[in-house]
Order: sequence, then C-alpha cells, then structure tokens
Amino acid sequence: MGNSDIDSIFELNKNDFYTDISLRETIIFYIKEYIKTYEPWISEEWQICINNDKNNRKLSEKRILGLLFLFKKLSTERTVELYNKWFEELSRSTISYYLNGLYKGKVLKKEKDGKKAFFYFNDIARINKANPFWFTKNICPIPRYLYRIAYFARFLYTAKPKKHIEFTLKMIQLNTFNKMFEKCLYCRFSDHKKISEIKRKLNDILENKTNYLSSLMQKYTENYSELHLFDGYQILSKIGGERIPNKIIEFANKNKEEIEYQMKLNKKIDEIRNKIK
Repeated sequence: MGNSDIDSIFELNKNDFYTDISLRETIIFYIKEYIKTYEPWISEEWQICINNDKNNRKLSEKRILGLLFLFKKLSTERTVELYNKWFEELSRSTISYYLNGLYKGKVLKKEKDGKKAFFYFNDIARINKANPFWFTKNICPIPRYLYRIAYFARFLYTAKPKKHIEFTLKMIQLNTFNKMFEKCLYCRFSDHKKISEIKRKLNDILENKTNYLSSLMQKYTENYSELHLFDGYQILSKIGGERIPNKIIEFANKNKEEIEYQMKLNKKIDEIRNKIK
C-alpha cells in the first residue's frame, strides 16, 4: 500500500475525527470493532474504566473536564449526550448543575448563544502544560486515550495493512490500553484491584508478544501509545496528524525482518500452547 492510498483513505474520512458529531458516534464504533477483531478478551474489561456507578460529584466533574479537554468547547446538551454515551447515565439537570459549578469555580468559561450555553476551559494553556500527576487527579484522561485507540483502530479497519504493519499497530493499541489503565490506577475513584489485574494481564501479553523485539521497537510503540501530555507522540494536530500512519508504515517496513521473526515465534508459541491444552 502506497502513501497516496493511505492519504486518500484519511482524506475521505478526515471529518470523522475533526468534528464533534462523528467523534460522538465513531470513536466507540472503531474501538468496538477493534476489540471484536483483535482483542475480544478485553470487551468487558475496558468498561471497568468507563462504567462506574459511583454517584460522586467529583468523579462526574472530572469526567466532564476530560470530555472538554478532548472536544474543547461543548454545549450543555452535547455534554449530556457525550457523558451518557461514554460514561454512566446522568440527568441533564445534574450535568448542567456540575457545569455551572465549574464555571462559578472559574475552572470553565461560559458563552451564551440564545438559549444555549457553551462551556470551555478558562485557561487551556495551563492545562496543556500541567503536571501529569495534577492532570490525572483533576481531569479524566479516558476520552483522550479512547480517541487515540479509535484513531489507530480506524486505520486498521479502513486500510487493511500488511501483517508486519498490522502487528506494529496492534502493539501500539495494547500499549494504549495499558497506559489508560495505568492512569486509572492514579484515580481515587477507580477499582484499583480490578484494574491492577487487567494491567498484569496486559503486561504479560505485551512481554510475550514483544520479547524478541529490540528496545528501539518497544520504545517506538510505547511512544505512540502515550498521550502528548505525558511525553508521547502528538496525533491530534490538524497539520501533522494525518502523516502519522505513514510514519508508522515507514518504521514497520524498515524493521520488517525483526517484526516478522517475532510474529513467527509468537505463532509457534501459540501452536505449542494449543497442543498442551
């Protein structure tokens, strides 16, 4: 697959990830498609981070801020729709109350357009430069991680890349889930025991699937799995974001022999394990 083919795929679908309408719908779609195809075992596990039935104002505010950190500016209605799709059900009056509380606390700014109210961060520049510990304590990073997972899932789903490229992207995805769960361990509202168990499983899978790859390869996939805020690679830039799949393909092609060797070993190990069963 040439670069022009990849560019055309992303040109046709670029609005999927640049408008809040499609983000509302397609992020979850691509994540579910990815999990169903590549990691069915995690189909229930990843919801531990998302579906938390604790009726806690601080947790809800943290999640609202996480949505605003991804979408930048949201109306009350859009916040309600997104929150109820990505997290648990909350009434419009409750979310409106929380939004206005964050506005009164000068965390958010508010704009009125007729009867509609729009909210956005009072000082986004400070948020973007925030200490990672402060960020995970006060703002839910899950929406940004889900965006990242969906971004690469869309590429896998749409482009159908060659096996060594597919393998590289799968390692990025597993690492991204791992990074997301890692941040959830820092959250006082999380089920730390369950999340620790998932992380142990993810770490075992990653170690087994990448144990013969060079440290450079492992570092590369880790960098693409982490948010820019936490020293990972930026993928949200409208200027450079769409070049990222090409960069990954170039890297995977350059290290094709090493990746294919790892894939052969993984296949052999799986065959042996299946025989033992």
